[in-house]
Amino acid sequence: EGSFAFGAFMDRPIMHSDFSLHLELYYSFNKYSYSSPYESAYVNLKATTSGIFLPVMVRYTLQRAKTMPFINVGPCYAFNTERTGDIYTSVNNGGTIEVNETAKVDLISKNQLGLSIGSGMEYKLNSMRSLFLELRYNKLVNCDEKGARNSSQFMLLTEISF
Repeated sequence: EGSFAFGAFMDRPIMHSDFSLHLELYYSFNKYSYSSPYESAYVNLKATTSGIFLPVMVRYTLQRAKTMPFINVGPCYAFNTERTGDIYTSVNNGGTIEVNETAKVDLISKNQLGLSIGSGMEYKLNSMRSLFLELRYNKLVNCDEKGARNSSQFMLLTEISF
Protein backbone atom coordinates (compact mmCIF):
# COMPACT_ATOMS: atom_id res chain seq x y z
CA GLU A 1 0.00 0.00 0.00
CA GLY A 2 2.84 2.39 0.73
CA SER A 3 6.10 3.05 2.50
CA PHE A 4 8.54 5.77 3.49
CA ALA A 5 11.90 6.10 5.19
CA PHE A 6 13.93 8.92 6.67
CA GLY A 7 17.27 9.11 8.41
CA ALA A 8 20.84 10.30 8.37
CA PHE A 9 24.13 9.11 6.91
CA MET A 10 27.83 9.70 7.28
CA ASP A 11 30.43 9.07 4.59
CA ARG A 12 34.04 8.98 5.86
CA PRO A 13 36.96 8.55 3.41
CA ILE A 14 39.28 5.60 4.06
CA MET A 15 42.84 6.96 3.90
CA HIS A 16 43.29 8.95 0.66
CA SER A 17 41.46 6.52 -1.62
CA ASP A 18 38.22 6.27 -3.59
CA PHE A 19 36.80 4.07 -0.78
CA SER A 20 34.80 5.34 2.17
CA LEU A 21 32.99 4.01 5.21
CA HIS A 22 29.28 4.74 4.68
CA LEU A 23 27.14 4.59 7.86
CA GLU A 24 23.38 5.12 7.96
CA LEU A 25 20.65 5.16 10.56
CA TYR A 26 17.10 5.34 9.25
CA TYR A 27 13.50 4.59 10.17
CA SER A 28 11.38 2.69 7.64
CA PHE A 29 7.58 2.25 7.60
CA ASN A 30 5.80 -0.19 5.25
CA LYS A 31 2.13 -1.04 4.79
CA TYR A 32 1.05 -4.13 2.83
CA SER A 33 -2.21 -5.55 1.54
CA TYR A 34 -2.57 -8.87 -0.28
CA SER A 35 -5.54 -10.94 -1.38
CA SER A 36 -5.61 -14.34 -3.07
CA PRO A 37 -8.12 -17.12 -3.76
CA TYR A 38 -7.27 -20.38 -2.04
CA GLU A 39 -9.38 -23.44 -2.89
CA SER A 40 -12.98 -22.29 -2.20
CA ALA A 41 -11.97 -19.42 0.09
CA TYR A 42 -10.16 -16.11 -0.08
CA VAL A 43 -7.15 -15.19 2.02
CA ASN A 44 -6.48 -11.53 2.82
CA LEU A 45 -3.41 -10.14 4.55
CA LYS A 46 -3.10 -6.63 5.96
CA ALA A 47 0.26 -5.88 7.50
CA THR A 48 2.36 -3.04 8.81
CA THR A 49 6.08 -3.22 9.48
CA SER A 50 8.41 -0.54 10.75
CA GLY A 51 11.87 -0.46 12.19
CA ILE A 52 15.21 1.19 12.69
CA PHE A 53 17.92 0.11 10.26
CA LEU A 54 21.69 0.42 10.61
CA PRO A 55 23.68 -0.42 7.45
CA VAL A 56 27.49 -0.24 7.73
CA MET A 57 28.89 -0.27 4.21
CA VAL A 58 32.07 0.24 2.28
CA ARG A 59 31.52 2.57 -0.67
CA TYR A 60 33.62 2.90 -3.81
CA THR A 61 33.15 6.17 -5.71
CA LEU A 62 34.55 6.78 -9.19
CA GLN A 63 35.97 10.29 -8.77
CA ARG A 64 34.89 12.75 -11.48
CA ALA A 65 34.25 16.48 -11.68
CA LYS A 66 30.45 16.73 -11.12
CA THR A 67 28.75 13.33 -11.55
CA MET A 68 30.29 10.39 -9.68
CA PRO A 69 28.92 6.81 -9.82
CA PHE A 70 29.32 4.65 -6.72
CA ILE A 71 28.67 1.16 -5.36
CA ASN A 72 28.42 0.10 -1.74
CA VAL A 73 28.10 -3.14 0.17
CA GLY A 74 28.05 -4.18 3.81
CA PRO A 75 26.16 -5.69 6.72
CA CYS A 76 22.82 -4.33 7.94
CA TYR A 77 21.05 -4.66 11.29
CA ALA A 78 17.30 -4.05 11.69
CA PHE A 79 15.36 -3.55 14.92
CA ASN A 80 11.72 -4.01 13.93
CA THR A 81 9.33 -2.02 16.11
CA GLU A 82 6.16 -3.08 14.30
CA ARG A 83 5.99 -6.47 12.59
CA THR A 84 2.54 -8.01 12.72
CA GLY A 85 -0.11 -8.77 10.16
CA ASP A 86 -3.76 -9.75 10.21
CA ILE A 87 -4.83 -12.73 8.11
CA TYR A 88 -8.50 -13.04 7.20
CA THR A 89 -10.08 -16.02 5.46
CA SER A 90 -13.52 -15.72 3.91
CA VAL A 91 -15.94 -17.96 2.01
CA ASN A 92 -18.62 -16.96 -0.49
CA ASN A 93 -21.80 -18.87 0.43
CA GLY A 94 -24.44 -18.12 -2.22
CA GLY A 95 -23.54 -14.44 -2.51
CA THR A 96 -22.98 -13.94 1.21
CA ILE A 97 -19.37 -13.51 2.25
CA GLU A 98 -18.55 -15.02 5.63
CA VAL A 99 -15.31 -14.14 7.39
CA ASN A 100 -14.19 -17.35 9.06
CA GLU A 101 -11.22 -16.40 11.14
CA THR A 102 -8.82 -13.62 11.89
CA ALA A 103 -5.29 -14.39 12.97
CA LYS A 104 -2.61 -11.95 14.11
CA VAL A 105 0.84 -13.22 13.16
CA ASP A 106 4.41 -12.00 13.53
CA LEU A 107 5.73 -11.69 9.99
CA ILE A 108 9.36 -10.94 10.81
CA SER A 109 11.41 -11.17 13.97
CA LYS A 110 12.24 -8.23 16.19
CA ASN A 111 15.94 -8.45 15.25
CA GLN A 112 17.31 -9.12 11.77
CA LEU A 113 20.79 -9.23 10.26
CA GLY A 114 21.68 -9.18 6.62
CA LEU A 115 23.39 -7.62 3.66
CA SER A 116 22.88 -4.29 1.90
CA ILE A 117 24.18 -3.70 -1.62
CA GLY A 118 23.54 -0.69 -3.77
CA SER A 119 24.63 1.43 -6.68
CA GLY A 120 23.96 5.03 -7.51
CA MET A 121 25.10 8.45 -8.60
CA GLU A 122 26.42 11.43 -6.66
CA TYR A 123 25.97 14.90 -8.15
CA LYS A 124 28.21 17.58 -6.64
CA LEU A 125 26.38 20.86 -6.05
CA ASN A 126 29.53 22.52 -4.67
CA SER A 127 32.61 21.47 -2.70
CA MET A 128 30.56 20.74 0.44
CA ARG A 129 27.12 19.61 -0.81
CA SER A 130 25.96 16.72 -2.99
CA LEU A 131 22.75 15.04 -4.13
CA PHE A 132 22.59 11.23 -4.26
CA LEU A 133 20.30 8.81 -6.07
CA GLU A 134 20.69 5.11 -5.23
CA LEU A 135 19.02 1.77 -5.90
CA ARG A 136 19.62 -0.61 -3.00
CA TYR A 137 18.79 -4.23 -2.17
CA ASN A 138 18.55 -5.45 1.45
CA LYS A 139 18.36 -9.16 2.34
CA LEU A 140 17.62 -9.66 6.04
CA VAL A 141 17.34 -12.93 7.99
CA ASN A 142 15.66 -13.47 11.33
CA CYS A 143 17.81 -13.72 14.43
CA ASP A 144 15.53 -14.61 17.30
CA GLU A 145 12.23 -16.21 16.33
CA LYS A 146 11.20 -19.46 14.69
CA GLY A 147 8.47 -19.31 12.05
CA ALA A 148 8.99 -15.66 11.18
CA ARG A 149 9.89 -14.82 7.59
CA ASN A 150 13.12 -13.44 6.22
CA SER A 151 12.71 -10.21 4.27
CA SER A 152 14.03 -8.67 1.07
CA GLN A 153 13.61 -5.08 -0.06
CA PHE A 154 14.46 -2.95 -3.02
CA MET A 155 14.78 0.71 -2.15
CA LEU A 156 15.11 3.82 -4.28
CA LEU A 157 16.90 6.37 -2.11
CA THR A 158 17.47 10.08 -2.53
CA GLU A 159 19.92 11.76 -0.20
CA ILE A 160 21.50 15.16 0.29
CA SER A 161 24.72 15.97 2.12
CA PHE A 162 25.17 19.29 3.82
